[in-house]
Amino acid sequence: MENIRFLFFQEIVEIYLAILMLIYIQYKIKKGDQIKEEIKAIVNLTCEEYFSSVIKQTDATSFKLQKAISYLTFKGIDIDHIVLSAQNESFSKIRLFDYDRVVQQKLGIKDQFKITNINIINNFQEIEVLVKNNSKKEFNDLLVRITYIKEFFEKEVLNEKVEKCLPEEELLFITPVIKNTNNYLFSIIEEHSNRTIFSNKIDLEVIKSRPY
Repeated sequence: MENIRFLFFQEIVEIYLAILMLIYIQYKIKKGDQIKEEIKAIVNLTCEEYFSSVIKQTDATSFKLQKAISYLTFKGIDIDHIVLSAQNESFSKIRLFDYDRVVQQKLGIKDQFKITNINIINNFQEIEVLVKNNSKKEFNDLLVRITYIKEFFEKEVLNEKVEKCLPEEELLFITPVIKNTNNYLFSIIEEHSNRTIFSNKIDLEVIKSRPY
């Protein structure tokens, strides 16, 4: 009888300890998630402040400017006021997000290219981008890139060369959808000068919410 009582008591103690351990583990997971979100917020704020300061530096390298403007653009942060107040010659070296295009937009000058349609196809596995040469000019040797940000680094998902693009010609590009990634940057670069002549952000959340 005593053995039965002891075994029963031991079983109760083990169950109680298991419950306490589960509560402790749940607390640790919750605390870990909280710390993770706090760190993420700190990193985002630090990156935003750092990259904003890089844009304003008169001695910043072209590479640093590219990364700074690319990051802020992907995050949907308005950089026009930073760009236009920087007033430095180093912006002539920017490739990822062209300063000339910012000025053109301010003056109401038409882009040389425009995205006429974007669709998510093949059961949300691919992005279909239709781009038009919005000018009367023929372009040769263009590089078309689609990039995205992963863990604060720029990744390339599409890189195609266009030998020739006739005036008002439309070009179709298809690229895979990256898991858990909604924001992409579509860019057209002149190969000989490495100058970005067109860039446009693609937001899949906006596309998914469109009425059909």
